[in-house]
Amino acid sequence: MQPDHFVTPEEYLALDAEAEVQHEYWFGRVVAMAGETYNHNAVKDDLVNALRRLSNCDVLSSGLRVRAPGYGRDNYAYPDAVVMCAPREFDETTRPPTLLNPTLLIEVTSASTGSRDSTDKLDAYFQLDSLHEYWIVDPDRPFVLRYVRSDGGDLVHFIRGLDQTLRSDELGLAIPMREIYRRVLS
Repeated sequence: MQPDHFVTPEEYLALDAEAEVQHEYWFGRVVAMAGETYNHNAVKDDLVNALRRLSNCDVLSSGLRVRAPGYGRDNYAYPDAVVMCAPREFDETTRPPTLLNPTLLIEVTSASTGSRDSTDKLDAYFQLDSLHEYWIVDPDRPFVLRYVRSDGGDLVHFIRGLDQTLRSDELGLAIPMREIYRRVLS
């Protein structure tokens, strides 16, 4: 399902509804999702498990499509993790239904996605009024970029090192980096 020409959002949604593997849609192009490494999955799973302590939010890993507007068009992504703290809103006209109002989105980077995670996705995700935070997580070393929407302008926090703690005042959460990277750096 990888057309070599620009497709409309409607064409992408029709293709994605029938696809056996997930594809994202960015600026008119269908992008295949790369395979995931052990480190990618271990970090993602340990982070999601830590996030599940949030009693007032739903936390899901991979597989939930999110609509992300950007540059005047809709884009569609499958983030590595999604946190929803408000009543969930879905576009039920798409198959599968597409989430419209995430609170926190998380991408665990790879060689093939790192650039898009920190440029196109960053910009498009923050077009969502519901989004409070976006985390970009390195799967191979204890390093997280934490983007936060604030009244004074968006902020970025660098959390690096096993002795640090990934904190979110918005979510009332503190996760030791050692907990996220316990299987990768043991």
